[in-house]
Amino acid sequence: MEIKLFSFIKGEETEYQQCKDAIADCVSIFTAKEEEFYNFTSPKKLLISGAQALRTADAVIFAVQLSAYNSIKKTLCDAFEIEAERNSELIEKLLPLLKEKKISKTAYENNCFFPKEAEIFPVSDFRCCGFGITEGAKSIILMPLDDTKTIEVVYGSLYSFIAGMAGYENPADISMLKCAVLATKLSAILKKGKSRLAFANLGCVPLIEESLYHADRENATMFVADKPEERLPSQTIQDYIVTVAQKTRLDTESDFACAVSSAFASNTDGSTFIYTAVADEKDTFIKKLYANDGEEPKLLYYAAVEDAFLSALKKVDASLKQKRKEGRRADKFFRQKIALITAAAIAGATGICATVAMLLQ
Repeated sequence: MEIKLFSFIKGEETEYQQCKDAIADCVSIFTAKEEEFYNFTSPKKLLISGAQALRTADAVIFAVQLSAYNSIKKTLCDAFEIEAERNSELIEKLLPLLKEKKISKTAYENNCFFPKEAEIFPVSDFRCCGFGITEGAKSIILMPLDDTKTIEVVYGSLYSFIAGMAGYENPADISMLKCAVLATKLSAILKKGKSRLAFANLGCVPLIEESLYHADRENATMFVADKPEERLPSQTIQDYIVTVAQKTRLDTESDFACAVSSAFASNTDGSTFIYTAVADEKDTFIKKLYANDGEEPKLLYYAAVEDAFLSALKKVDASLKQKRKEGRRADKFFRQKIALITAAAIAGATGICATVAMLLQ
């Protein structure tokens, strides 16, 4: 399979490097070679190059910065003669915001406008969602370049869409592919930050260990800890998972810890859910995942492990970036202090020299 990558960035390209890396990492799983992005600052040249690439490639991906996203989306539909309409699902999500005047009429129209036959790649605020559309044997993918939205689209939709193009049919296989990639990226970030992450020995351990085997066979950056204490009758499931994540970090003397619960059935509506939690020295991020209607129970386990690795990746990356930032501030303060001391020393030395000169006269 051959997939060509194109980006539209006006300004500093390095600002979007992590976004482009996440897309390229996904693509490289399914292609014979690693593809690089070709960047353009002209929408016309971007789309002409994409159209030319489609003559030989199976798919093209256009990654566009947010400021130009909706205008290029419309231009793309016109250029490739793709029938577009207002998407009913996005209307349902965005119409309340329009009524509450939290989004303008123009923004509402632009963010609801999508190719009629496209698969929508949703983002959390439903603004600048991505999409993929296949006509014949060719596919066109459009996605936003943004620290949050790109990651949401890549792990929420892009892997599955490209896996479908490649003939993967089992959702569990696709999920494990994503887990392997996430675990590898997480291990690299932990290694760079000289940090370690411990997984609590609770639910989904075999799936976690399989991902760790691909990413860190020597358990240098990540490992599964010993069994935690049982939940007390007075503890809620949520409180227990938070406590386990925090205690696992402390007991293993790790910088971070992650806990994935077993599956539970709700006493009120019968829904099935799993908790994931990621802890560092400051706080714990917890999330509750529900099984979809009619979904095989085991797929919830795969989704939970995938979410745990993604949440851990985000938290570890943010935490280590903050530490580096604080380190730079401390280093700057230290340099300023040294400069003041040096200046004072020079001034003092000058005064001594002047005094000696007077005595010698």
